[in-house]
Amino acid sequence: MMIFFALFLTVLIVAGAYTYYAMKRTPDSPATEETTPDTPTQQREDKLVALQLKASLLGLSKTTGINALIDKCIEVHESLASVDPEESNQLHSVPADFERLIGKHLPELMNKFGQISSSASEDTFAEFEETLTQLNRELEEILSNVRERNYTAFANKHGFMKIRYSDKF
Repeated sequence: MMIFFALFLTVLIVAGAYTYYAMKRTPDSPATEETTPDTPTQQREDKLVALQLKASLLGLSKTTGINALIDKCIEVHESLASVDPEESNQLHSVPADFERLIGKHLPELMNKFGQISSSASEDTFAEFEETLTQLNRELEEILSNVRERNYTAFANKHGFMKIRYSDKF
């Protein structure tokens, strides 16, 4: 028993010394390498990975249809990334709306449902699934319009939303 304790103490001392010398050699100043800021595409990818992780950690992947929605989000992301830069202004608010969906609204929805899912009734599950289905339909419509380069649909919807949320309607 005493030998194991001595061996453990030796390993601990060696590890501590190694850490001390490694930290001593590391400069206190930040790295001199320039880090490039993430592109919007990289930021969306990070948000999608975070959504997948959150769904898994909250247990929503096994009990709901959230994975199908996340898969649809990935398709929309890939489709938006394939749009020519010259055409990107014709997408109107679609990229920003999509960013808000995957960066704010969907994580909030998942958090709220994740908190109550263990005690949720069948009606609550059905309501959550209906919300996911509605979002999936909207994403499918966006995906279809981007693939077909039907940017007029985005202009019409953008114009409608602008009027809808103004004082004129």
